[in-house]
Amino acid sequence: VGDKMTIGELEFTVVKLREPCFKFNAKMKYKGAAKAMLQSGKSGWYLRVNKPGMLAAGAQIDLTPGQRITSIASQNKALFQRGNQKDLWN
Repeated sequence: VGDKMTIGELEFTVVKLREPCFKFNAKMKYKGAAKAMLQSGKSGWYLRVNKPGMLAAGAQIDLTPGQRITSIASQNKALFQRGNQKDLWN
């Protein structure tokens, strides 16, 4: 969380983990899919768009590490243990 990405002229910041829900289970046709995703620690993330623009195939992706006070994996673990998001993002 906090990393910045530049893809071509677009700029993003990683703001929080992607929390899977019942829709993911339905799409995967497996009622334990969201739970398995959280347990794996690989749920993905949400990005804040800092600078919009056009995206072209083959655009270079640059990553600038942020402070990394918390990681997506640690947020996944906390969410899985607590069962909700209440204080994960503070």
